[in-house]
Parts: sequence; C-alpha cells; structure tokens
Amino acid sequence: MWALIVDGSINKVFKYPEAFKHPTTGIQYPRNWLTLASDSEKASVGFVEVKYSGAYKDDKYYNNSESSPVYDASAKTVTITKTSTAKNVADLKTSFKDATTQ
Repeated sequence: MWALIVDGSINKVFKYPEAFKHPTTGIQYPRNWLTLASDSEKASVGFVEVKYSGAYKDDKYYNNSESSPVYDASAKTVTITKTSTAKNVADLKTSFKDATTQ
C-alpha cells in the first residue's frame, strides 16, 4: 500500500495499483506503474510506503479497527495503527448462549 504525498500531506492512499494523474505535475501514470517503478522512482513522484503498527486480536472477543493514515514528514513515513477493544462480556455470553440453543 502506498500514499501519495503532495504539499506535505497525504493526497491519496493506493491500496491497489491504479491509473492516476499526478495533482501537481499533471502527468498521467498507467495502472501498473506502482508495480513496475523502483522505490527511488516512487519517492521522486512523492510516494511513501504505508506501514502498519499494532495488531488485531480474535474478532470473536474483540472489536478491531484501524486509524486513518498518519504522515510523519520528518521521518517520511505513513502509518496506520491497528487497535483492538474487548467486547462486552455480558453481550458475549448472550450471543454464545443464543448460538448454542438454535
């Protein structure tokens, strides 16, 4: 996953390679450009690889979520943080009990 940085902020996050027109230069790039370009070519256009921090837990017992991408200009990184919040025990008991009685 890559983020296009324009004027010091995230312009767009690319989860999958797709064609795009650079908002500053107006250059049109083909869909496979992100796949074929070297890391230095991507950096010269303004791309930063998106990294993940944190981890998900078992979704049977936790609600999992992730933050919006955060750009750190000094480190030139884009990070998405994964978090997990425990589900309510009483709700889990009811849910499991209902599932076993059906």
